[in-house]
Amino acid sequence: MFEGIDRWDHAAMAWIAANVQAGWLDAPMRWLSSFWAFSWLIGGIAIWLVWRGGDKGRIVVVAALLLVVVSDQVAASIVKPLVARPRPHGGSSFSFPSVHATNVAAQAMLFARFYPKITAAFAIITALVGLSRVYLEKHYPSDVVGGALLGVGLGGAAAWAARRWGDTGVAWVKRKWPTREGQR
Repeated sequence: MFEGIDRWDHAAMAWIAANVQAGWLDAPMRWLSSFWAFSWLIGGIAIWLVWRGGDKGRIVVVAALLLVVVSDQVAASIVKPLVARPRPHGGSSFSFPSVHATNVAAQAMLFARFYPKITAAFAIITALVGLSRVYLEKHYPSDVVGGALLGVGLGGAAAWAARRWGDTGVAWVKRKWPTREGQR
């Protein structure tokens, strides 16, 4: 079974190298793969949600912050060592799953569950980040797909937990640190 996936991965990477890779795409793909690519957008959304998003927005921001830690550690510290798949061109860390794909898909799923109108935008961002990892030959396509599936699962679990316990957390914070309006 894994031999079939491996053959497909190598064939897909060869096709991308022959049909997609172009010098003018190198810099945009490196940018899409960098931490800074969408950090300004995510940071802006987080600030807006804390400021104007009400309790729901604050619940999502807290869940997103916790989720990035969990998704990153599950992918990098648990799954990668278990699978131990070498990267396409070697390297000091393992390839499966793509932590980039895991983290972005997890956040996309969390935000999609709370703000369905932006689901398409997050799906496009997830696809672009995943494509950049394969384009740059940092991951095989199945690493990205596996990471995205892991991220969707973790993001769905985070959304469920935020819906289940978010209001309880907000009520606790309001009791612990009442506002002036709450003290009157």
